[in-house]
Amino acid sequence: MSVALVTGGGRGVGRVIAIALAEVGYDVAVASRTSAELAETAAGVEALGRRAFYRVADVTDEAAVDALLPAVEAALGAIDVLVNNAGTAAGIGPAWELDVDLWWRDIESSVRSTFLCSRGVLPGMIRRGSGRIVNVSSYVAVRPSPYLSGYAAAKAAVTSFSEGLAAAVAEHGIAVFTITPGLFQSEITARLIESEEGRRWLPDVKNGRFVTAEQLKRLVAFVVSDRAAPFSGRFLHALDDLDDLAARSEEIVRDDLFTVKLRR
Repeated sequence: MSVALVTGGGRGVGRVIAIALAEVGYDVAVASRTSAELAETAAGVEALGRRAFYRVADVTDEAAVDALLPAVEAALGAIDVLVNNAGTAAGIGPAWELDVDLWWRDIESSVRSTFLCSRGVLPGMIRRGSGRIVNVSSYVAVRPSPYLSGYAAAKAAVTSFSEGLAAAVAEHGIAVFTITPGLFQSEITARLIESEEGRRWLPDVKNGRFVTAEQLKRLVAFVVSDRAAPFSGRFLHALDDLDDLAARSEEIVRDDLFTVKLRR
């Protein structure tokens, strides 16, 4: 049996990722802060004939992560795939006007959770000589995002962490990917569009190109497949042409494409 853990798995992007993993044969554990939503995701996994497990957990808390991971393994088995999806985009507006704690919450929700969960699963993956870690980022990480500075900084950190981690664990048969679902109908996106701050500072978000659940599912299925092996450490988007990527894998690796690098 193959087992995946998805953080932030109660709704939105996390739920779609959990269902996508179940559709390609994984038993799926999900964690977030809301029990009812987790139960709905777990029911969706079980409806596909896969085993499910859920647990309410704050994955920015070390003790909570230390309790979560053995609970998942006791219920489903060793974790083969970790998807770090937890994150918030609460701080909207100029950096000099934002509440410090709100800004820092956006950093911790993405960066600390990604580190803690990755740190927790890696010893077992290294012992087994296999595993995949998929870190959910955003294009705000790689372009100016003046009014989402905390979220952008957090996702840039996640992207950098992914690249470094991929290099560190390659010798152990482990792959690490950064993915972005792009604009997807979720609670985060709704707040960016509908909140007073969002309407003031991010008026163009609603006009962006939204990604469908099927496009996101295709990306998830790709990164857990053998076809994705050459792309460890790289940044992939749900709108990418995945067949084209697979066909260009040698060129992409040779020219170090789909990575975040300083060009001089």
